[in-house]
Amino acid sequence: MRRFMIHHLEDQPELMSWIPGSLLNWVLVDRPEWTDGADLVEDEEGNVCFRIAPNGDGCDVVYRVYESAELFQSRFPKTATAGDLVLLDVMVDSVEGGVRPHDPTVYECAIRAVGAAAVWVITAYRQGIPPQLTQQLSGHNILDKPVDVGTFIQRVARAFGWLNGDAAA
Repeated sequence: MRRFMIHHLEDQPELMSWIPGSLLNWVLVDRPEWTDGADLVEDEEGNVCFRIAPNGDGCDVVYRVYESAELFQSRFPKTATAGDLVLLDVMVDSVEGGVRPHDPTVYECAIRAVGAAAVWVITAYRQGIPPQLTQQLSGHNILDKPVDVGTFIQRVARAFGWLNGDAAA
């Protein structure tokens, strides 16, 4: 069964909890033939999931949050596959106060697993993006907070091949 997976490193996941519901709403409105009124479910690992059936083939859509760089680096490489999408919140709270960028090994881990084109950085502080990361990503892969929901959902749909109506792409 095909799987569409979004891995998200976010130390404040409640701020981005709208993502899976918005994706499901897009499917229900724009591709109603892909679902029989699917619901969001949380699986035993804490992933938020729903099922779609484009072309009659069942596909799982999975949204997984990692609340720390340590969790991301230990768990993400074990489950990441080609075609997955990675969202990285660039900044993290510093123990000294304020915010700082994640260690570069976080970005390297993501890019090594899925390629730079599938890594999207989400930040309110573009100036905090490490220069080596900026060089590897296109401007298209850098999203400003607050994220525009409509634009974001369209970009995810395009990345997963959903805009042409063929989620098997």
